[in-house]
Amino acid sequence: MEFSIISSLYQLFFLFLIVFVIVWIYRFFSQKFNKKHDETIKMLQKVVDLLEEQNKKKKE
Repeated sequence: MEFSIISSLYQLFFLFLIVFVIVWIYRFFSQKFNKKHDETIKMLQKVVDLLEEQNKKKKE
């Protein structure tokens, strides 16, 4: 029981760390290239759409 709680905490921590790093990299690049936020949001939306399509294909 204790082991599973610890492992889930580690998973949560790593997930948070990954999200934090992604956000940090995103902010760094958006400042560096001075991109408009609309463009990056559109790109992210395309990526999300592609991932959703892949998930649908896997379920079928």
